[in-house]
Amino acid sequence: MEHQPVGYVPPAVSAAGRQKGQVVRERAIAAAAVRLADSGYEGCSLEDIAREAQLTKNQLMHHFGSKEALVLAVADRAWALWQREVITPSEVYPEARGQLEFIFGRLAELMAEGWPQLRVLAWLAAGQAALPPTARARMGEGLQAMGERLRGLFKDLRRSGQLLPEHKARALSEFALAAMLGAALLGDAGEGGGQSQALLVLRSIVCGEGRGKVDAAAADGG
Repeated sequence: MEHQPVGYVPPAVSAAGRQKGQVVRERAIAAAAVRLADSGYEGCSLEDIAREAQLTKNQLMHHFGSKEALVLAVADRAWALWQREVITPSEVYPEARGQLEFIFGRLAELMAEGWPQLRVLAWLAAGQAALPPTARARMGEGLQAMGERLRGLFKDLRRSGQLLPEHKARALSEFALAAMLGAALLGDAGEGGGQSQALLVLRSIVCGEGRGKVDAAAADGG
């Protein structure tokens, strides 16, 4: 190993070098999202991702160090987009009903547009047990936060002027989370790229179109 003289300072990475590195990272994250959306964590390898990104496996290892680190970058990007595209815009509605209607409607639109991020999260959730510990913990935290958000909104949802009971809000949130991820995993975008049928059912529950739908969904969730 070559020894450098005392006081040696390695040359700084140029702005062009940093920019090139960022381009490579973005290509890798985009390619990994595509492969994860198609095959899940266990169904794709670093070689698959490198091929999709038109990069080498060594380049992926240089920028991320491991498949888990790359998957974490994809998952973090997906959670950030979920927050930016779905949750934050829903907060302009003052009541739970408006927020829930927006969430399910917006998700249906994004799925019809071929948005892969929810499908990535669905695959990672479905294969959570097979994920390395850090990725598994990160997914668990994200899914818990998503479930708590939905449960809070369902708890504030009124039926005939009355708030939903806690047990029914919990059951509906579990049903909603499973329906959202299941629709994404199965590619349920509806006929001709239309809205997801599962998400349309959720919207009808929120809109109160038939008390029986609320009770049936709560029973399924329980």
